[in-house]
Amino acid sequence: MAPDPPAAIRVEACPADITIDIDHRPSLPPDSAALTSHWAALQRSNPRLHDGPILAVTSIDPAAAHDHSECNTRSGHSLSIHARVDAYRRLAVQPRVTTGVRLLGVTLVLVSHHQGPPAFLLARRGPSVRCYPNAWELGPSGGVSVPPATITRLTTIDLARAALDELDEELGISTTPLEGTSSITPDPSTLTPRVLLHDDAAHSLDVVLAPTAAVPGGVADAATTNWEYTDYLWVPCATAADWAAELTAANPANPDAHPDAVAPPTRALLAHWRELMPGV
Repeated sequence: MAPDPPAAIRVEACPADITIDIDHRPSLPPDSAALTSHWAALQRSNPRLHDGPILAVTSIDPAAAHDHSECNTRSGHSLSIHARVDAYRRLAVQPRVTTGVRLLGVTLVLVSHHQGPPAFLLARRGPSVRCYPNAWELGPSGGVSVPPATITRLTTIDLARAALDELDEELGISTTPLEGTSSITPDPSTLTPRVLLHDDAAHSLDVVLAPTAAVPGGVADAATTNWEYTDYLWVPCATAADWAAELTAANPANPDAHPDAVAPPTRALLAHWRELMPGV
């Protein structure tokens, strides 16, 4: 049994129909001296950091929120997330400099039974990422890219495509089927939002998507050349929570310092994956 997730992590069931309404011209405050100074210090310590546009969550329509008991009642409900175009530097300086920026991201929970029983794909984060360096996570995950200014609304299918782009671009897993198999990559239309993952420590809100069933295809080796991820592995669904708990228990005083640490958001998802992701 996996330990309780950290207090900074909250998993919330959500409907399958999600829209993202985007404000492309928000009125952002000017950078403070503290923000400018700390951003410069972060760039000196990690040259990979660079500024750029991000989507930041401004509000969530509370009328469409579900609690865990309603997780299986998905039809007939929708959820509206409001977001603005913001700047990565305003995210990265937190918590030293409070800006209120909350990144809108996607996490792909990929399950395959190409090697036997259904197994989760986990990826190891690189040493230079903003949060949870070197930790294993369900994924890949990443921020939702800012669309052209003419596009002011994203839908569930757009989030699914963003998640599959992360699989290809960040982890380097080929979407080409192995000989004699189907592709491990599900069609975007088969990916459905399962939960919202609120991470106060990372200042992010992720829409967690998963296929409607385990995909049967084979997968070629990941390229793992992208700096954001260095490795990946498959962990059987039935034992994944125990696997994460064992790694956490190896260093109970500071579980995230373990060389094989499991990122807190992933520990939270694995602790409740059966009830939060039925059918996977």
